[in-house]
Amino acid sequence: LHDALPISLRGFFYHQLVMEFAPTYSFDVNYPAPPIYTSLSLTGNGMTTVKEMYALIVSDLTKAIDGLTVSRLGKSYINKNVANGILAQVYQVMGNWAGAETAAKAAYGGNPTAVLSPSSYSLGFNDYTNIEWIWGSAQTADQTNYYYGFPHAGADHSTTSYYATYINNDFVNKFTATDVRALFLRKSTSITSTTDYRYWITKKFKFTFDADHPIIRTPEMILIEAEAKQRQGNDAAALDLLYTLQKNRDASAVKSNNTGSALLEEILLERRKELYAEIGVEWFDAKRLRRAITRTGNHRIGSPANLTADDKKFFLKIPQAEIDANDLIDDSVNNNR
Repeated sequence: LHDALPISLRGFFYHQLVMEFAPTYSFDVNYPAPPIYTSLSLTGNGMTTVKEMYALIVSDLTKAIDGLTVSRLGKSYINKNVANGILAQVYQVMGNWAGAETAAKAAYGGNPTAVLSPSSYSLGFNDYTNIEWIWGSAQTADQTNYYYGFPHAGADHSTTSYYATYINNDFVNKFTATDVRALFLRKSTSITSTTDYRYWITKKFKFTFDADHPIIRTPEMILIEAEAKQRQGNDAAALDLLYTLQKNRDASAVKSNNTGSALLEEILLERRKELYAEIGVEWFDAKRLRRAITRTGNHRIGSPANLTADDKKFFLKIPQAEIDANDLIDDSVNNNR
């Protein structure tokens, strides 16, 4: 990446990079992270650290926010709201809760009821003009990601696609029948046991070659703000904000009395219910919070094993091609990966 690209995009991509190739921020800020390039270079740079990478990411995004406006040609373009949304995700990983709250609120505008539409949840998640989308990847039939357009091509069982996504029965049971997000149905009448991994599928995504892809949506920002409020000890405000979303999604929702760690767990569960199959939310939360992932319910036999907290499977080895091409990186970089 170099200066010809918007620094907001550089901040976004470097955050994806460091999340994929290093442990989370709170694990070890001195852990080796991928090289940084801030200008065009024909020679490779050496490894940096997680701390250096995040310093650049925050610098890029804060500069971008200062220079951007809310206007744009369409929701596939980055504007001030999008840059704030990316920064909110970054601060969430870093544990900068005051910053996460401010950025998340700026990303969606601060008025949840004005930007939430429960009726839009069942429309297929394939149109980036949806009021709840802050940033999306637009597709057209003649310029398309084709069958690489996940999650749609992997989750839609009603049209020709990969039919690759099935929903865990323990997760399905966390939804009430009146929740607009409970878009689950049986794969086939021939599958009679809920212990069969193929039992539940979702209608959340509708696959076509021009199906747009969600990247950042308003509910994610609302939930980041709610988590940030709770982390800062403002449980009452966090619960109010969480219930605003819950009631929007389920007319029968009942406000809980949770506080402290119980409220945090309720917010994290709501993130899973709202964002499932969109952004890898369970992986993201488990990694940033240094938690295990324990597989329950009707997972397919032979599926990947449980992950322990800080498991090395949460991040990748440096590719051999990079090591071979870069004189400043040698094989030892992967010794603890």
